[in-house]
Amino acid sequence: MKEVYFVESDKDLCKLWDALKFKTVGKVAIKTHFGEEGNVTYPKPKLVKFFADKLSSPTLIEGNVLSKSERSVAKTHKELGKRHGFDFAPIDIIDGNEEFKKIKINLKHFKEALVGKNLSKYKSILGIAHFKGHGGSGFGGALKNFAVGLASRPGKLRIHTRIPLHINEDKCTSCGKCVGVCPSKAISIQKKANIDANKCTWCAKCINACNYNAINIPWHGCSYQDFQERLVEYFYAITKGKKLSYINFVVDITKQCDCQGSKMKPFMPDIGYLASDDAVALDQACFDLVKKKFGKDPFKAEYGLDSTHQLKYAEKIGVGTRKYKLVKL
Repeated sequence: MKEVYFVESDKDLCKLWDALKFKTVGKVAIKTHFGEEGNVTYPKPKLVKFFADKLSSPTLIEGNVLSKSERSVAKTHKELGKRHGFDFAPIDIIDGNEEFKKIKINLKHFKEALVGKNLSKYKSILGIAHFKGHGGSGFGGALKNFAVGLASRPGKLRIHTRIPLHINEDKCTSCGKCVGVCPSKAISIQKKANIDANKCTWCAKCINACNYNAINIPWHGCSYQDFQERLVEYFYAITKGKKLSYINFVVDITKQCDCQGSKMKPFMPDIGYLASDDAVALDQACFDLVKKKFGKDPFKAEYGLDSTHQLKYAEKIGVGTRKYKLVKL
């Protein structure tokens, strides 16, 4: 059984930090989310800075996103982070130039995970996540913050789908930019661009190259159970051999994730801030508090799925435990 610490107000974050007793080794990072442009419910930078000030020269780390946006290219991703208030520490987009490393895991869905290359620089990582809803996993918390956030773009594609990329012919202008960036020569121009699924290596470079959003990403190309399990397997790979602690902001709770480029209204009252050195126990405690305060499972009501499947699978493969003791400070 793991202890999960809980405070209701950001005025008590000192108590939360003292209880966490996060002792770091080596180079230190903070993994958080900078929010898509237009989003306002990502973790408040002044609160992330509070924890950054408690650490020794931390770096803020993130991975580029799969869909085409400012956050899919390292330069503009960093600029957005700073513009959103994350200008108090260096930023490292760990797969900045489409660089990734392979980590062998030999689990149910993946034999290896493709994670941002610079992940290996950091021995200690503090995860700071906004606990909120998500269309594939029901909710996103500490597990998703690491798993999807620090996967490379090819890794993110593999987490989300089993179905290859394909072309939206209504949007395609046959400009050929996708052909020029494809390292496996899987794309050709016929009347429109065409992706040969047998040649495609799932590198995801064509998505950024297309200026017309004509590359369709099959976001729901696997079952929700598989998506959650694939997410957990990447968490397993990313956190392997690291010294870790986790903090979830269970405030501004929205139905969708902070990758949405729009202002979203929270659907329920704030709960507070929780921390643990076990991501599974932490996410379970956050889920339980949300369900209790809302009166039922809001994520199942919204998406019709069991969002705790990720926790069950995480416990099964030894990532953490769902058994916890809630310590209110």
